Amino acid sequence: MFDLPTLKSVLPGIVAMKANTALGFVLAGLSLVIVTRGPGSLLASRALASATALIGLLTLAQYAFHLDLGIDQMLFQEPPGAVGTFSPGRMAATTALAFLLFGLARWLATSRRTMASAQLVALPVALLGFLSIAGYVCGATALVGIGSYTQMAVHTAALFMVLALGLLLRDPAEGFMQAVRGDNPSGWLLRRMLPVLLVVPLVIGWFGVRGMKDGQWTPRFAVALVVALLVVVLMSITFWAARRLSRAEEALRENENRLQLAVRGGNLGTWDWDIPSGRVAYNDRWAEMLGYSLGEIEQNVSGWERLLHPDDRLRNQPVLEASLRGDTASWSWEQRLLHKDGHWVWVLGSGAVVSRNPDGTALRAAGTHLDITERKQAEEARAKLEAQLLQSRKMESVGRLAGGVAHDFNNMLGVILGHAALALEEVDPASPLHADLKEVERAARRSADLTRQLLAFARKQTIKPVALDLNPTVSGMLKMLRRLLGEDINLTWRPGAGLWLTKVDPSQFEQVLVNLCVNARDAITGVGQLIIETGNVTIDEAYCGTHPDAAPGEFIKLVVSDDGRGMDRETLSHLFEPFFTTKVMGKGTGLGLATIYGIVKQSAGFINVYSEPGSGSTFTVYLPRHLGQALPEAAAATPAVGGHETVLLVEDEPGLLKVTGRMLERLGYTVLAAGTPGEALRLAGEHSGQIHLLLTDVVMPEMNGPDLAGRLGVLRPQLKRMFMSGYTANVVAHHGVLGDDVHFIQKPFNATDLTAAVRAALDG
Repeated sequence: MFDLPTLKSVLPGIVAMKANTALGFVLAGLSLVIVTRGPGSLLASRALASATALIGLLTLAQYAFHLDLGIDQMLFQEPPGAVGTFSPGRMAATTALAFLLFGLARWLATSRRTMASAQLVALPVALLGFLSIAGYVCGATALVGIGSYTQMAVHTAALFMVLALGLLLRDPAEGFMQAVRGDNPSGWLLRRMLPVLLVVPLVIGWFGVRGMKDGQWTPRFAVALVVALLVVVLMSITFWAARRLSRAEEALRENENRLQLAVRGGNLGTWDWDIPSGRVAYNDRWAEMLGYSLGEIEQNVSGWERLLHPDDRLRNQPVLEASLRGDTASWSWEQRLLHKDGHWVWVLGSGAVVSRNPDGTALRAAGTHLDITERKQAEEARAKLEAQLLQSRKMESVGRLAGGVAHDFNNMLGVILGHAALALEEVDPASPLHADLKEVERAARRSADLTRQLLAFARKQTIKPVALDLNPTVSGMLKMLRRLLGEDINLTWRPGAGLWLTKVDPSQFEQVLVNLCVNARDAITGVGQLIIETGNVTIDEAYCGTHPDAAPGEFIKLVVSDDGRGMDRETLSHLFEPFFTTKVMGKGTGLGLATIYGIVKQSAGFINVYSEPGSGSTFTVYLPRHLGQALPEAAAATPAVGGHETVLLVEDEPGLLKVTGRMLERLGYTVLAAGTPGEALRLAGEHSGQIHLLLTDVVMPEMNGPDLAGRLGVLRPQLKRMFMSGYTANVVAHHGVLGDDVHFIQKPFNATDLTAAVRAALDG
């Protein structure tokens, strides 16, 4: 602007930098500076790079077509006769070409995907600058300019080398300061080049000025020294860059190998999605997960969507869209993909967007797929087991509650039944009061039946199992069962050959079979079919893994199948709970299946139910095999009679103590009644005569019945013992199973039951 030769040229007589060349450097420098200054800086940088390239392109057009458009003198006037100038103010043709190439390289460098191409285009820019400087050093004007056209200035050539190096040394993944600090080849070079670029020109300038003052150094020598130094620097840069790049490539290959090993070791399928085109690249493992070879897979988004389960597509689509928008950094979801053979494969998919446009549009995404089918199956199995365990615990809790209620209720029922029986003996059968008392007795007996069912469910009912062959037992019940089922239901009996023995209480087994048949009858509408089967079966660990109630071993199975209406899953989940019923009000108590459950569990067995709505139900009862011998059939029982012996009666419930004593006295026995164990010990010590039988409750406040029997046994060794209780007490029975030497009567009982039990204990 001020026509100062010292600012336009390095030395007098050397080609000066033209004004439009300086403008091109301003634009090129700004395009490098503002690229990281804000959201709109990328567009501004591209615009400045385009303007730089346009300056070079217009200048080349003027040279090529011998035009003078006046743009050289539009802003700055160049005096005619300037050194190295062909046309007034016009930059050298080589300078124009360098600006055109640099503008193109800078534009490409604004995208990471084209950074390699930008650096390739920047190489000729550095070469043009180097050739011009070499031309000055060697006095070869052909290298400084083209023919008689304007020549490139020395500082122009040096600046082109600096600009080109700025692009060549840039890491496409990092900014300038990150590259300086980072541990990568570009950062390593920049850390070593910056001091050289800052210090060396000052040193060379000082030597040049001193030499000119002393007449020792010519300008040509100073320029030669600068060129030599630049050559050394460039050679050093090339050597170290090659070395560092070689190490980087080696490290990259090693990392890639480690990544491949990790992918193979983790059994991962990988995918790489080019979002604009929709193309997806998979590895071999991805295809293998679905039973395909890589060539059989349609490698695009449409092919993936056709393999994806529709429910998973709807569920995961919002997550994918959020990540593509940039709302989330990555995503991870579980999805089902269709296997080649038609089944669904559970896959854990993880991915992230790895490349975006300057405006944030996603360009590329990549991620992995991991086959988690086995894990999902294990989770489903675990959830099923947890649900079954929860159901089992719930049944146990309900059982404890039911047992406790039944125990207390049995004492009250014993009082009611006892007094009703005594009153009936005093009332004339023709009296209306007699009929009323019979109704009271019937109601009490029905209530006692309900409590027995509750005790059976709670496994608190005292039983006396025997070795039993189920086939004769079932055969003996068929006539009764057919009457129970009615004419509309066809009963089929299929006994298993060579059936093993099992140990079960016969009356309880009959109760199980009757309840199953009644339940089947009620599930059949109109005419139907009911099948009873028996057989031997061996349960293994695999079966137990999916049936928590089961135990490995040899079992006898009793199968009762019907073709009734069946049950859904919700009904099955509550099937064995007491008081749960699907029958209409008044048609069932909801205790039949609960009773079956308790009896089977108390007999160390288990039960399995299969049912589908509209397809009937199958109940399979498994009872453990017994290796002993079947007991001979018992002789017909003779009617029990009373006696004249002395009975020590111990019961902490006053009402039951009173009525039981009266029943014994009416049978002819002498009764010593005690409300507590302490009172019983006192009576036994004070009584001078013989005491023949101790009839005691099991659970009492001061001590239990067996402990009392032990204390009395010391005083009276000949004393016989008999226990009574409203529920199972492990002090007289192991898990509800009585020993052969234990005499026991279940509450509530009537006079007939009491007569037989007392006589058996005294005669035993």
